[in-house]
Amino acid sequence: MAPLVRKQTIKVNPLTAAERDALADELFPINDEVMAGADPEVFRADLETPAGTTTTVQIFRNAANEAVGYSVARRLELNINGRDIIVMRAAAAIKDQYRGGGSTLMLGFILSVLSKIQRPTSEVYYFGTLLQPTSYYLMTKFASVIWPNHKQQTPPEIEDLMVSIATKVGLEPLDEAYPLAFKTPRTVVETPEERQYWLTTERPEARCYLQHNPRYFDGSAMICLIPLDWRNLAETFATFVAEKIQANFQLIRGEVRFRLFGNRTVGTTELLRLLRHHEILSKLQRSTVEILSNEASIQSLKPGDYLMKQGDTADAAYILLKGTCDVMANRDNQEIQIAEVDTGAVVGEMGVIENMPRTASLKARTPARVLCISSTLLLKAIDDQPEIGEQIRTLIEARRSANETVSPAS
Repeated sequence: MAPLVRKQTIKVNPLTAAERDALADELFPINDEVMAGADPEVFRADLETPAGTTTTVQIFRNAANEAVGYSVARRLELNINGRDIIVMRAAAAIKDQYRGGGSTLMLGFILSVLSKIQRPTSEVYYFGTLLQPTSYYLMTKFASVIWPNHKQQTPPEIEDLMVSIATKVGLEPLDEAYPLAFKTPRTVVETPEERQYWLTTERPEARCYLQHNPRYFDGSAMICLIPLDWRNLAETFATFVAEKIQANFQLIRGEVRFRLFGNRTVGTTELLRLLRHHEILSKLQRSTVEILSNEASIQSLKPGDYLMKQGDTADAAYILLKGTCDVMANRDNQEIQIAEVDTGAVVGEMGVIENMPRTASLKARTPARVLCISSTLLLKAIDDQPEIGEQIRTLIEARRSANETVSPAS
């Protein structure tokens, strides 16, 4: 990721028409580069400030003072079914080489908190139109409560509110079968490898997004809603702090284990904990996991080291014990980040199970340590439990069927 040098924040409401046009002229080329179907007049209209709307823009600049990304946050005062509510919306775009680190999220988050502080008794919501699974993943990472939620069904009254807000702001429904999917003139530019990654990944957040918006690449967005009440804000803050503490604890524990036992492996109990949320591997028997913990190895990575490269043979599955890695894909002979994985993530296992080449690369962003389970070891562990093999075959067939359903050729 190339470094950003500074951020420039602009309040749009006081600008003259000429100043607003100049701002649109500077930012639209970024939008045009990263979005398919971008229209300059639509983009210019996004910077308008009708009654009841407050718009703020943050521009990201590089060392040459060039605009390389932006974030637009809008505060709307709406009446929905007789209820006066405040709705925060945001849009962002950043050039591929500057992606990563969640830079475009901060403006919307800060202004959302300020809105709640200014109107503490009002209903305040963040309402998003998410163009790609990675956007939903980032939202679930930072929001304590978000709808839809990959862990539970959206309550009917919440879904009704979401649809009402979408209608109020002028979004057009896509299909009755997908009530949270709405048409959009823009889509994120992505390579076939990026799309394949999202269509086949085991991430529950991505599966949830695709469940609600399976044809996102054809010009549709999934709407989401984050209630900005005090409880949600407090829980989000507490979750953030807890994750930091847990990450530091895991780092210290990993260092102690490394100093005591060297680059060997993790214990059976620890490995069971790491696998407990995996759709398939969580069903492995303790005796099988014990074999994996005894025979797997640990690999250390420095920032910039590759754990796997796109197109390589899938010869191992990995569990990230410490650190953060970027999921990278090739686009126009340039490598770009399409996602990130953190401590506890299981990666590369479906390539082993399906005997398919790597669909993306994985590069360490921070110092990292991973548990390496060879393909031979993993496949033997699965073969030892026939019922898991049957579940895998069912899962693969379901994924292939889903991919055929949403493929551009269908």
